[in-house]
Amino acid sequence: DTLKELYGRICFNVLCGNTDDHARNHAAFWDGRMLTLTASTLATLLAGAPDYHLKEAEAATLIENQVTMIAASWPAVCAEAELSTVDRKLFAGRQFLNSYAFEGLEGQKALQDAFRAARDALIASGGA
Repeated sequence: DTLKELYGRICFNVLCGNTDDHARNHAAFWDGRMLTLTASTLATLLAGAPDYHLKEAEAATLIENQVTMIAASWPAVCAEAELSTVDRKLFAGRQFLNSYAFEGLEGQKALQDAFRAARDALIASGGA
């Protein structure tokens, strides 16, 4: 359960474009011998799923659920944070659900479709 939670947290950092550089915000893979920093893409995260004792399908479902939840929660979270419409528009699809995070997922149609739908919803909401 701890590894799955860690995997989910790394996933969220990728999806929200977390670039705040300090030790707690870096993801790494452990191969049993050494740590290597991960690229901030979901393709890298999927490739590392076995290191977290996750099957690829389970990892893909976790990622898809987070993508969907970010889009569904966007209006309420923005309202709670009292973000202006300008800031909401700035963050939607740029900071949160940036297309860079999905590079390299050509073989993951369900994830690509979920991402496009969620990102389009975020942007179409006009930041609202």
